[in-house]
Amino acid sequence: MQKSSITIVNNLKKLLLKTPELTNAFQEKRHTALSALDTWLKHLEQELKKFNYAQCAEIAGLRSQLIEIKYDPDQNRLHRKKKLLSKGSSVIYPAQSVIQEVIHPLEEKIGQARQLMQQVITVALQAKIIKRPTSTAESLGFVQSTWLQLKGHTQLSAGLQNITSLVGSSDGMRLLAEEIYFE
Repeated sequence: MQKSSITIVNNLKKLLLKTPELTNAFQEKRHTALSALDTWLKHLEQELKKFNYAQCAEIAGLRSQLIEIKYDPDQNRLHRKKKLLSKGSSVIYPAQSVIQEVIHPLEEKIGQARQLMQQVITVALQAKIIKRPTSTAESLGFVQSTWLQLKGHTQLSAGLQNITSLVGSSDGMRLLAEEIYFE
């Protein structure tokens, strides 16, 4: 089964949007900055691992740099804390770069698929292929039945094949549900 590109992007964007908060915590020298960074890196690593991205190892490597400083016996406690704060603030940028590295190509594919879906829907609405559901029970299966209807249409099936090749059929149906509207 293909991974949902939309889910991956949404999950990683939530983590990416926490970087300003982390940066502010280090800038303001909050006592919670290091623990917040550690928690954030662990969540990021878990998300990447969950979706089988090798970049989870890069995040683990960044975490290990912090652990190395934390357990350095040659430094006194105050010096170790300052070094940890310094290293912690310098770890945020490479970590968010890893997220961008994963998200960017997925967002491009989703954007292309969304544009194709908009074109398919426009043609389908003009040709009156798509009909508005008349009841709530009917609307539950509306997206799936519309997907199958469009897929079976000779002119529109190529567009849906392109969408499927970009993001998969489940994300394609998700885009259909997001993009379809009735006047």
